[in-house]
Amino acid sequence: MHFIKQMILAERELLELNGQAHMDIKPDNMVLTDDCCLAYIDFGHTVPCDAKLTSMAGGTDVYNAPERFWRNEYRADKADMWTLGVCIFIIVAMKRPYEP
Repeated sequence: MHFIKQMILAERELLELNGQAHMDIKPDNMVLTDDCCLAYIDFGHTVPCDAKLTSMAGGTDVYNAPERFWRNEYRADKADMWTLGVCIFIIVAMKRPYEP
């Protein structure tokens, strides 16, 4: 449960304090620091999160929000929150949400 809380807080810090959307949140892009805090890595897809629409492609399909596939433009912050939810689901259910 502590790890999930840290995932949410790390995303909040990125979105609200830094004004950035990661755009490729997945377990492979999360590491634990020496003091057991979660940190994101791989900021290659990061975009400014200023409530404007983006059309940025990329990320990892399994984790991407649906609108990244069927819309030309979407809100990066909302897409990041979807991806975070998918990661939390995988941790809790120990399977991907789209598998039977």
